[in-house]
Amino acid sequence: MLVRKEVLDNNSQIRDILKPLTLYLNEDIIIRLNYLVDYEGLELQTVAKNYLRGLGLIK
Repeated sequence: MLVRKEVLDNNSQIRDILKPLTLYLNEDIIIRLNYLVDYEGLELQTVAKNYLRGLGLIK
């Protein structure tokens, strides 16, 4: 789950925006990305950008 149910219930457009990301994220990947931020000390934005770039989703 990327977003809490309450947030989705109150903002239905978020579901449509985030749906494509569910193809690229699973529990193992989220754990790895969190590890990079929480234990390796990398910036959240850097980890997110690098992951999305690696997938070819952003430039």
